[in-house]
Amino acid sequence: MSYERAITDARARLERAVAPPWVNLEAAGRWSGAAPEVARVRRGLAVLASLAAAVVMAADAAISHSLGAPILAMLALPVLVLVLAAIAISRGAVMAQLFARASWWMYLVVGVMWSLAPAETLPAGGSLLAVCTGFALIASGGLGTARADARGAFDPVAFRGVILLVMVLAVAQSQLLLLVVGMRTEAGMPISLAPLSGLAIANIAAVAGLFRLRLWGVLALPLVAIASIVLAGTGSVTLGAGVRAVVIVLAAAQVLLPLPLLRALRRGAGPVARRQELPTRGPAIAVAVAMFAAIVAGLLGSSLPP
Repeated sequence: MSYERAITDARARLERAVAPPWVNLEAAGRWSGAAPEVARVRRGLAVLASLAAAVVMAADAAISHSLGAPILAMLALPVLVLVLAAIAISRGAVMAQLFARASWWMYLVVGVMWSLAPAETLPAGGSLLAVCTGFALIASGGLGTARADARGAFDPVAFRGVILLVMVLAVAQSQLLLLVVGMRTEAGMPISLAPLSGLAIANIAAVAGLFRLRLWGVLALPLVAIASIVLAGTGSVTLGAGVRAVVIVLAAAQVLLPLPLLRALRRGAGPVARRQELPTRGPAIAVAVAMFAAIVAGLLGSSLPP
């Protein structure tokens, strides 16, 4: 019997088969129809959380302006980024999804660092920012990033999840570096303008190459990350202790995560790597831990005398 004949016979037997009495086909149909509704609700919650984070940053900008802070423009930038993230999560493009998640990750980190700041900086605001952006990340999960949602726009043969995660971290790091450069420049503070801007731009260029599945993008991103670790770790660029630690951690992740991908360029990828999607469980745990730490730090910082 030929292969085609065997498939045809199997389909015919399946069509003639009678479902057991305990199988509720009507309920199964309702469940399959409810999945898009669940996705819309989760996406809507992520949008609301991102807009709430934008409100937190807008309130901080207004308070800072009333106190005479010299960095009003750069305090308004996070509001714009978080609003754009709320818009991006509703779009189908994979790059828009990555931008939204990178923005939330970046401002989750900013919220944690803010919650650890002295009492006069209102650390409770950092807790609110971390909760809002963390909730947006958890609510969005992997929505819009799956291979089926991409419609062929981004379809690597293997390690799709690793590549997506590395690109999110790289864009988040670039946003953080550019925000630091802008704030210190506007405030007239000393800043390593050329190397920090160069790292951010090189990261974005490498992400563009990786998104287009170019070999130079696969190789460039870890190299830029290594340069970031060296410059930040040796103190060759002007960064605060907290930002320096975050840059080193993000860059180290961008070096370590692609190692299986680089190894597979020579040995090939297995079936698990070929089915890989953006991981959600591990990042969700990390987000929950960061949110809890920000809440505790914000409460303790707000209760301490200035």
